[in-house]
Amino acid sequence: MYLKIKEPQRYSTKEMLELQELLKEVNAPLVKLVKQYNENLAQINASKVLVEKIRLEEVTNEYIDFFLLDNEG
Repeated sequence: MYLKIKEPQRYSTKEMLELQELLKEVNAPLVKLVKQYNENLAQINASKVLVEKIRLEEVTNEYIDFFLLDNEG
């Protein structure tokens, strides 16, 4: 899971570079979160417990913000 720029053609080259730098900062913790989620899910599934995966569309911004803030300490 990661965030990307929607309709990049609307932005100048300078704006795109600035947005890409911001996205790097946002995406790094998201990638780490997803990796941790997948590792934990693999451990649960290894225990023969069936788990329904959460679809990305169901995760709200508040949910992501909570985990980002919680992860930061």
